[in-house]
Amino acid sequence: MGGNRKAMEWQAIVKNFLKQAFKVARGPVTPCPCLDCKNGSYKTRHVMEEHLCRFGFMPNYLVWHKHGEQACRRISEPAQQNRDGMMMDMLNDLAMGFEFDPEEDNQPPPKVQEFYRLLEAGDEKLHDHTEKTVLDTVSRLMAIKSKHNILNSCFNDITELVSEVIPSDHKLPKNLYFAKKMMAGLGMKYEKIDVCPSNCMLFWREDDKLGTCRHCGKSRYIQVKNEAGKNVDTMVPAKQLRYMPIIPRLKRLFLSMKIAKSMRWHKERRRGSQSEDVMVHPADGDAWKALDEFDPEFARDPRSVRLGLATDGFTPFSTSASPYTCWPVFIMPYNLPPKMVLKDEFIFLALVIPRPEHPGKNLNVFLCPLIEELKQLWTEVKAYDSYAKKEFNLRAAYLWSIHDLPAYGNFAGWSMNGRLQCPICMDDSDAYRLKHGGKYTFFDCTRRELPPRHKLRQLTTAFRKGVKVTKLPSKRKTAKEIMAWHRHLKVDPSTKRFHGYGELHNWTLMHQERNVAESIVSMCFDVTEKSKDNIKARKDLALLCDRPNLEYG
Repeated sequence: MGGNRKAMEWQAIVKNFLKQAFKVARGPVTPCPCLDCKNGSYKTRHVMEEHLCRFGFMPNYLVWHKHGEQACRRISEPAQQNRDGMMMDMLNDLAMGFEFDPEEDNQPPPKVQEFYRLLEAGDEKLHDHTEKTVLDTVSRLMAIKSKHNILNSCFNDITELVSEVIPSDHKLPKNLYFAKKMMAGLGMKYEKIDVCPSNCMLFWREDDKLGTCRHCGKSRYIQVKNEAGKNVDTMVPAKQLRYMPIIPRLKRLFLSMKIAKSMRWHKERRRGSQSEDVMVHPADGDAWKALDEFDPEFARDPRSVRLGLATDGFTPFSTSASPYTCWPVFIMPYNLPPKMVLKDEFIFLALVIPRPEHPGKNLNVFLCPLIEELKQLWTEVKAYDSYAKKEFNLRAAYLWSIHDLPAYGNFAGWSMNGRLQCPICMDDSDAYRLKHGGKYTFFDCTRRELPPRHKLRQLTTAFRKGVKVTKLPSKRKTAKEIMAWHRHLKVDPSTKRFHGYGELHNWTLMHQERNVAESIVSMCFDVTEKSKDNIKARKDLALLCDRPNLEYG
């Protein structure tokens, strides 16, 4: 592909090549085949045209395998070039989500400018004596910081030391601040939202300028006493909610061609020899099918995302330290195949709820930003599908939540105390209060779930003494029946529910089994502080059961 680069024929060849290259490109940049870059750097159309007219094509690049033409053999490349290529592929996927024209002379929007800076860092060498790029080095340093939980000050000391031992013409950021500023182009940002110290409200949106809570009157800031003995605000928030928006991350799933194709798996899969009665994916469940019936238009597009929400409290520090519990809230897209759906990279952290204790009934206050995004996703959000190579209207629906029973009460508004704490039986519960223990128990309340003629229903000594069970199994309430109970409550009319199934919450068996197992093991090994076996329990056993060898005294 040699010739006079000043001739009109050469310029026509270059324009024809650029037209073909960017026709099949996955974004606004593609490998530059000039003699200087040799397909090792990604350039925009304008820059590539300058390079080709200035340097010419790299030798022996006869099959445009990097620009859409099928090659009869694979071209071997150095390992570092492959690594840099993967990094640039990631940036190219990210760029497809931006709406801009690289040939326009107008100033690009800030997000696009951040992307261009990131692109330059991906092409710029760390210094003249290495093949490592600035972006590759900084991204690996940030990954090491996250993996080993390195302090910010420690990270700054490391970068300072590295800067001293490498050549002085290096491009390494001098501290964590500049490293984060460089990586900001990836769009992985989060919001800090001030919270009322009593969890009454968020200082967010129209309430962002308020200094005190509208409900309890407490200040949003930590207060200290001045010289006159009066409380003054320090402008340091008393409590903050960390919120990571999920819409950009859902849109980014479709920027990778491989993942975008996998997001259709639930609709385009082939069961093969598997029976229709075998549940291999949430798409086989009743909730998924009920949502499809409720909104056929939503179900028609295989890219419509079904979301699950999971949360639980945990102690981030050691148990010997002062007790502190925070509540992370995770979002999981269920469109992916089983081998991908529960991988770490597809479980999105949406909220980090801070509290020394659990948020309790005010959990809904912390969920407000997430709920607003879910409402927006239910209508539609513009996104780019790299598999179909076109824009589409992204929609998503909240399908269910996963948590233990105490969190179920906070999410669903169902009491987890007293006789009606079973979310299945509800008002048809057979729970009763222990005379000596004083607590409600469900002992021997499950025999009613057996078939009507089951022999265990007739036993009068194995369970409660003298009791035969004739009551029929409990029936699950429908969404309409549950809503009829709540007509007097204030409900947000913009929140849609599908009436055939309702909004059912799932609870994890792991937590329930762990609590039950802990009580059993503690009783067997006589762990006094955790065992449920005590004098009151033995007295109640004597009243309820025919087990004289276990009675107290």
